[in-house]
Amino acid sequence: MKFRLNIVFSGVDLDDEDVFEALAERSDILWRAQADAAFATATVEAPSALKAADLVAEAVIERVPSARPIQLDEDLVAIPDVASRVGVTREAVRNWANGTRHANFPLPRGVVGDGIKVWAWADVNSWLRENLSFGDSETFPTAHEAALINAMFAGVRERQSLTTLMAATWSVARRVSTSTETLAKTRTSEPSRWVETTHKRTTLSVLDAEGAYVAA
Repeated sequence: MKFRLNIVFSGVDLDDEDVFEALAERSDILWRAQADAAFATATVEAPSALKAADLVAEAVIERVPSARPIQLDEDLVAIPDVASRVGVTREAVRNWANGTRHANFPLPRGVVGDGIKVWAWADVNSWLRENLSFGDSETFPTAHEAALINAMFAGVRERQSLTTLMAATWSVARRVSTSTETLAKTRTSEPSRWVETTHKRTTLSVLDAEGAYVAA
């Protein structure tokens, strides 16, 4: 199944020539910048939307280690946007949305500006394919799948942050010392019997160049 995903990344500087060239290796991922974020539009074959998102995030991070997937971009559209993408008049789209022609048009995701309704293109595209047999040929993540993907991205960021923290900790380490204590305990359960057990405890201390404690 071919999926199309719009993913927002941080840590991707599209003005950096090396970054741009690294990302250009994947012709199935198109990029645009907005403020400090980078938006990737990817078309990828995968058995599920979740796997598709995972493949895209992995491919980007492999080429740009500082990249962090933030969330899916829902690609919200208004009536003029739908009309332009499909190649029909705005009045036709308005009739669909009002239920004048055809039924069950998706509910809008919200209202912005001066009462302008907006829809997720994924919802509209699915309706177009089911009712009018046209629209984009790729499959978009559903609202449920989008929630799962965003949760997965949160886990990716958490793991990346932990990896960065560990790398920073060990990069300042200059001296590692260990100490071992031997603890002995004698138990007398009966006058004629005794049992001796020995337990060793090893402590690892990591110190920086100044002798300051880093981790144990």
